[in-house]
Amino acid sequence: MKRVLQLNEAQAAKVKSILNSFEIEINELHQKIEAARMKDMEGMEKIKTDQEDQISKILNDDQKNKFDELNDEPGMPPSA
Repeated sequence: MKRVLQLNEAQAAKVKSILNSFEIEINELHQKIEAARMKDMEGMEKIKTDQEDQISKILNDDQKNKFDELNDEPGMPPSA
């Protein structure tokens, strides 16, 4: 960039400082996004657990065993 724009040393230093500052801001934003994503995933897991608990309460022992087996299968939707 320095060469293409023909920046002097002072300009190049300021541009570098600006770029570094924005890189820090972008990294902080990515961290916030990741933290929010993790919180959302935890919320989704709680909803799933609550749903399974409520369903289990209305099932007899045989049904609970089958329900648990279904939930252990990867990709098995709860309505299946």
